[in-house]
Amino acid sequence: MVFGDTSESVDEVNCPRFLFYVFFYHFLNKNKYVKLEIKKSMKRLNTFFYLCSIALCSLTLTSCGDGDDANDSHGGGSGYTSKRIIAIHTDYTTDQEDKYFTYDKLGRVIEVIENYKGSSASSRTTKYTYSDTKIIKEVTGYDNITYNLYLLNGRIVKEERSDASISTIKVYTYDERGYVSSRTSNSKTEYANEDKITNYTWADGYMTEERTTSKTPTTGLGKVIYTYTNIPWLKGMFSYYEEDYWDPVLRGMGYYGNLPKCLPATISRDNGTPYIVETYKHSLSGENVGTLEVYKKERTYPSVTYTFTWQ
Repeated sequence: MVFGDTSESVDEVNCPRFLFYVFFYHFLNKNKYVKLEIKKSMKRLNTFFYLCSIALCSLTLTSCGDGDDANDSHGGGSGYTSKRIIAIHTDYTTDQEDKYFTYDKLGRVIEVIENYKGSSASSRTTKYTYSDTKIIKEVTGYDNITYNLYLLNGRIVKEERSDASISTIKVYTYDERGYVSSRTSNSKTEYANEDKITNYTWADGYMTEERTTSKTPTTGLGKVIYTYTNIPWLKGMFSYYEEDYWDPVLRGMGYYGNLPKCLPATISRDNGTPYIVETYKHSLSGENVGTLEVYKKERTYPSVTYTFTWQ
């Protein structure tokens, strides 16, 4: 055959291959044992691939279900509420307050309207604006305050407050599991400056203790100890347990890291004055909290009742 010549005969190319096929077919038909073993091998191979596919699916589902993993945007807790809080009625024994909540398409609170009914009626509106790196919180009404809250991996790492009377900067750190580990606060008023740091202790998904120390003389420092109910704290249940510390709405949405697994039962505060114990009694409406009764020893309001409306 000459190089480049494509005219070689069909028999020259295909004859050996044809003879091999004939021999192989004849061999299989004559040897039933070989045919049986080939069928068995194919069945085993099919079973192997089937089991591999099941294992792969299981791994995928498992990796998606870890609610308090450090990569879970906005923190964890025990899952998500099936409904949203649209209103809260607060009874302070002598005074009352109503709050109404509006959400965006992503389920984030964008507006809270508060109407206070007491010795002096007043109202306040809080608006939240979100971006990937920042939340702007604007309060108008009887307060006029702007907060800039900076985000990293979906969690608030820095909070700046600025108004006519006070300037505050808070910095938050988180552990590798996404739980808040410390808060550093620097406040400046026309009367004094205040620097303090709070460290949080977690165990098995629960915040068990916090300790606050200060570089400057201040009140309200010391130790706080938590105990818990067996009611899961679902993301979407706002935090009305430590109102002075962080925004209850943003904490309930997981912006201050993972939530504790269950709702608090008691919070005990020791700041050098008589021990302050707050007891929380929850009444459920389905999976969600219908009412929350708070008993506050050594507080201005000895008891407060929150009634939640879900939709």
